[in-house]
Amino acid sequence: MPCLTDALAAFRCTAVDRIPVGDHQLLIGRLTGLRTYGGAKPLLWYRRGFCAGGPAAPRATVLAVNGTAGCTEPASHVDLAAVLSILFQAYPNTGVAYAIRNRLLKEYPVSTVAPLSLLVPVLGLLGSVAIFDEQLSATKLLCVALIVAGPVVGLYGKRVATAIAAPRPNATEANERVDA
Repeated sequence: MPCLTDALAAFRCTAVDRIPVGDHQLLIGRLTGLRTYGGAKPLLWYRRGFCAGGPAAPRATVLAVNGTAGCTEPASHVDLAAVLSILFQAYPNTGVAYAIRNRLLKEYPVSTVAPLSLLVPVLGLLGSVAIFDEQLSATKLLCVALIVAGPVVGLYGKRVATAIAAPRPNATEANERVDA
């Protein structure tokens, strides 16, 4: 079976189904063979980036930034409101978001829908304001504005730039066209 020479594992699959998803196809395969090589740590995609070592990397970051308090204090702050917030974010909020995303993918290409995922933290903040009466500081509002600007620029930036760069007739040229 051909595979990359530095691969840690090679999977042999038989195609079972092809499902159209937006402008892509999702291939569903049945595993028919597996070969592993070496003992190196796998390279994982986590939080929009590659890392080696998996879940240990985020824990190491928490330790580096907050010390051991980042691992021990959160448990002492768990109350009913925190549990309800987590459950709200994990189930209905995520379920609704995926339903909307899947519906959009039926009509629009992934390149149009993907930038909308940047709105997830904004919706989380709005949920905190609505449910827990959280006050948004000027810094958080600036962050919201920057986050919202990302999809807006991604979706409409080219049109706006083209409209701005288009030559505009001055008043004299416009009058001459009307007279002609």
